[in-house]
Amino acid sequence: MSAPAVPPRSPASVPTPRPGQLRDRGAVRHDTIEVARWTVSGTAKVATDATIGDLRLRGLVSVGGRLRAGTVRGEGTLEVAGPIEVAQSLSLKGTLRANAPVHAGSLTIRGTVRAAGPLTIDGTTSVTGLLESPSLAAGAAQLVGGARIPGTVAVPTFFARLRETSRFGPIIGRSVVLYGKVPNVVDKVLFHECDVTVDRIEAETVNLEGVDVRFVRAPQVVLGRYCHVTEVEGTIVRQHPSSFVGPESRTPPPYGLRR
Repeated sequence: MSAPAVPPRSPASVPTPRPGQLRDRGAVRHDTIEVARWTVSGTAKVATDATIGDLRLRGLVSVGGRLRAGTVRGEGTLEVAGPIEVAQSLSLKGTLRANAPVHAGSLTIRGTVRAAGPLTIDGTTSVTGLLESPSLAAGAAQLVGGARIPGTVAVPTFFARLRETSRFGPIIGRSVVLYGKVPNVVDKVLFHECDVTVDRIEAETVNLEGVDVRFVRAPQVVLGRYCHVTEVEGTIVRQHPSSFVGPESRTPPPYGLRR
């Protein structure tokens, strides 16, 4: 048995902006931007497209059209109405809001990613915070916090430590490790929930803890604490006593006991 291959991705294109530098401070507005380096400290809005070799931001950058860049880094908020194409690294401490597909060489976010279109990352994706996207394709991914990805996650090496309620569609790769939050005594008494649910996982090795998965196909499966898998196709090499395999019916707590 072998996991299905992850679809190949074309590398992000390298923009060819005009030479020169642009430095903006305070609140500014541009119709369009095409420059080798753009440094923003404050609030900057671009009405249409932006093509930049190197974007460095501290504050808010809003692009009304397409954003093409060599690198993007900084602190604050980047919001783009059109597609985002970053040839090398997109690194941000803050919030990324994208209303169209995102394609980058690598993605590092400490904060929030909300993408209305699919995320396609040639190399590594690292998100500490919250990731929301219709789908994710990457060379490798590490998520810490929460995620809501209803479509396919196609990542050869996928690791997630989820502290918030999270939802995934199919996860396809070679190595898949998912750690949900294991409830303690206080969580159980107060009905504090941190549900992590997955439609299905297809991989070579799967390691789960504190998650609920409808279907797992893998030659080697490890079920840690508080896992529920409805159906497994493969070998469970280790299973914690608190984990359960098979159909399960859950009854919500009585009215008035949930907080």
